[in-house]
Formats: sequence, structure tokens, C-alpha cells
Amino acid sequence: MAESTAGLMLGLAACVLLLASCAKPQEPAAPSGDTGAERVVHYLGWPDSFPPDLLGRFERETGIRVVLDVTDGNAGMEARLMAGRSGYDLVQPSGSFLSRQIAAGIYQPLDKSLTPNLTNLDPAVVKTMDLYDSGMRHAVPYISTIYGLALDVEKVRARLGPDVALDTWQVVFDPANAAKLADCGIFMYDSPHFVMSVAYLAAGLDPASESEADLARVEALLRGLRPHVRKIESNTGVTDLADRAHCAMILNSADLQVARDRVREAGGNFAYEFIVPRERGTHGWDVLAIPFDAPHPGEAHALIDFLLRPDVVAAVVNFQGVPIDVPAARPLLRADLRDDPLISPTPEMRARQYPDRMPSPEASRARARVWTRFVANDYP
Repeated sequence: MAESTAGLMLGLAACVLLLASCAKPQEPAAPSGDTGAERVVHYLGWPDSFPPDLLGRFERETGIRVVLDVTDGNAGMEARLMAGRSGYDLVQPSGSFLSRQIAAGIYQPLDKSLTPNLTNLDPAVVKTMDLYDSGMRHAVPYISTIYGLALDVEKVRARLGPDVALDTWQVVFDPANAAKLADCGIFMYDSPHFVMSVAYLAAGLDPASESEADLARVEALLRGLRPHVRKIESNTGVTDLADRAHCAMILNSADLQVARDRVREAGGNFAYEFIVPRERGTHGWDVLAIPFDAPHPGEAHALIDFLLRPDVVAAVVNFQGVPIDVPAARPLLRADLRDDPLISPTPEMRARQYPDRMPSPEASRARARVWTRFVANDYP
């Protein structure tokens, strides 16, 4: 869920500008009828989205076969859907991409009579979805993730002092602090969208801002941080956490939960504390949506409804360690997750989470240029 590169963002932004301007709403495909043909759902999702045999359970209960393809990222998924005739019945994009994709006409409206388990969703989550898709007309939330700071508290306090406040992005973004942490390592995802949003929050700015002056302030902040960053990489967060490779890491709570489980299963002690800073972290959703030309929309609705059942949600949360969006699933969670604030956020923690949103294509291009300079350390 934490993917993207500057080059992809630049190309994708241009693609979306062109296609969104000329795409016309399409009539949704009719629900599949009883033609005697095999019932199937072609699903495009992310790696490790399901515990073992969960989709097999759906197949046994419904007689609908699931063909699962793994996406190489939001950019590749969006390009396939924009081109049309993808062959997919159900896709799992990140919610921050959803608004512009709906505007481009690539999803069909949901038939909510086929998804009665929508009523299981947390009302707070339903309200947040209005930022992306008012009334959940085209998509439903599936998996959410909190982005914040993972700190090796022992190492951080040894360098910044025993009384340093840890509930702030300034632990990392203050250049004086970053210089002191450089020897034990600062890590962040290679993601212009995610890390730039965090940098806006650290600078006291709205991540939705498209002001050139605000972008200049954020670039100045990143430039001061860059000499002290050890690693910018999207795919090694879990391994680096498990190996205690860095003392300050900007990443998502799902990677932290997976790494924590791995360390504890090996009999070790997990060193990190996950913090949602007082300036706020970001909270993102993967959603489920049906392409406008899906060959099997009826079967896609059946899979959506299955994935919103409390017992199924509990199985996914137990497997992935992601926040829970269906309250009725909470009693079914593993005991160590049931009261974990990263799984069942308190009202105070929810107030610290900024719903992730994608800026306009023009702003995305500008941010990608800033990010390219940052990663390359290309400053005069």
C-alpha cells in the first residue's frame, strides 16, 4: 500500500489529465445471469491482502471462483482501467486516487441491494468516505492504514535526551534532531505522495494545499533533512523494523504490526513504538470498486458483501494487523489486537489522523519534481 515513485507520478498525472478530460460516463454492465457459464470474479488487488484460504472459503460458500492478480502499484492499476477492457470485475485502488478515477468514468455505481453488509461499516468511516465518493456510490472501504513515526525509543532518547517529546514530527524533521539521529538511521518510504503529505503536516501546513509558497516551505524543510536520511525505500520497511536497522522510521502501522509479529514469533523483543504525532498523521484506505465494463458485476458484488462480514473482517485484521472498520468484528480479533489503539483507534487517536487525499495532477507534478530533487540530493 505504500508504493509510488516520482517518475510514475509525473507520467500518471499527465495521463489522467488527458483521459479525465475526454472520458465519458459509460453504462454499467448488467449483472451476470444464470447462463450455465462458470461464475467467476477477476480481482486486481495488492500482495498479501488475504489470509490463507479466505478466498477459497468464499468459493466454497458461493460457487464463485476468484482469479486474483497482484497489482504493481496504483499507477499501473489506473493505467489499465483508464484504457478500458481490463477484464477485471473488482479492483482495490487506494482511496486517494478514487475521486479523479470516478470523474474519469471508470467505475460503475454499486447496487447496494446486493451488498447488505455495507451496514456493518463504522459510521465514522462512512462519513470519511464522502471525501472520496459521496454516499459510497462507486466504492466501499476495505483496508485502512495509519501513517506515522516508528521510533526505537531507547536509541532516540539516548541521542535527543531523556525528556525529549516524541509525539511530534519534529523528532525527525527538525534538522538539529535529524543530525543527532543520523548515526542510528532515519528511514522513509520512497513515496512522493505519502512523505510529502507528512512534510506538509510537519511544517504546520494543510497537505491539500496547492500553494507554490507552501510547496517552497516544504522543500526547504526536506532539504534540511536530506543529509541525515539513511534510506529511502518502499519495500523493506518490515525487514528493517524486524532487524532494528534504523532508529526513526516514517511508515505505516501495517508494516509495524507485521514486523512486530515476526519478531515476537522468533522470541525477540520488539524495540519500536508507533506514534501518531500531535501535528497529525495520515490515514489512508484501500477501497473496493467495480470497473464500468466489468464482465461479472453480480459476482463482484457478492465478493464485496462477503468481505464486509464481521467474521471475514476479523480474519483479515488478524492476518494484516490493520485498523478495524467494522465494529462488530472486534470481539472476534486476537486478544493481543482487540485493545490495540492501532487496530481500534481511540477518539483521540482518530482526531490525530488526516484523511489521505491526492492533489490535482498539476500539484502532483510539482511535488514529484521536489521529490526527485530530494531523493537524488540534487541541490546546488
